[in-house]
Amino acid sequence: MPIQTFSSFEAHAAAVQNANLRATLIGKATAPWTMGGLLLPKLKAQWGQAGAGNIVEGTVIPKGVSIFIPTQNAHVVQMNGHRFDSQMLRLQIPRDELRISSTASHCWFSMFISDEVIADWNATEATAIGSSSGFIRLPSDRAETFRRAVTQLGLIVHREPGALESLAAVNATTRKLEELVREALCCNLVATPKLRRDSLSRSQIVHAVMDSVDQHDCEFLSVAELAIVADVSER
Repeated sequence: MPIQTFSSFEAHAAAVQNANLRATLIGKATAPWTMGGLLLPKLKAQWGQAGAGNIVEGTVIPKGVSIFIPTQNAHVVQMNGHRFDSQMLRLQIPRDELRISSTASHCWFSMFISDEVIADWNATEATAIGSSSGFIRLPSDRAETFRRAVTQLGLIVHREPGALESLAAVNATTRKLEELVREALCCNLVATPKLRRDSLSRSQIVHAVMDSVDQHDCEFLSVAELAIVADVSER
């Protein structure tokens, strides 16, 4: 789904997927209200920019779990009474309520992970992923890698959505995104109480990716980088 810009807070809130939410505007808009998404096998990713402070309450949909991470201005966002920072993401399961409040404009990323994927992960992990909601604090370097990868993928969805249409690009993006999220979720969860009810061309992108790899001698390609390279290689 290409990035959409909404003229109202209500329309923006209604476009949020993978959750049943009630939303309230509490601030004056200082930035656009935007939303974009990517549907992959067993994964659904979404990027949003909230134009002002707001409160969102509800639950995520069943048959999977969701993760949520502010990708810009994390310090203005709280969830269930806990303030985010640049190293924190949230794992949310369907039966637990959520309450996200923010005091200003911010950007965020969320992803719905199907029960089938979680079951595959749990078959090889010592602890059960997705058995409870909680916050995950990543080491600073891993948090930066995660945030950079999902932000870059969001840019591809916005600027060059056709780059993710081929089977090779879809498979590569799905594989690397699963690896990235699985690694994050295998970190120690910080338990929290349950909530009470109170445009660039394709060639320019590819050249930038390859230049980055050459300059940094990277063994790991970000999700967005890998997707573009896979797509071009197929052709």
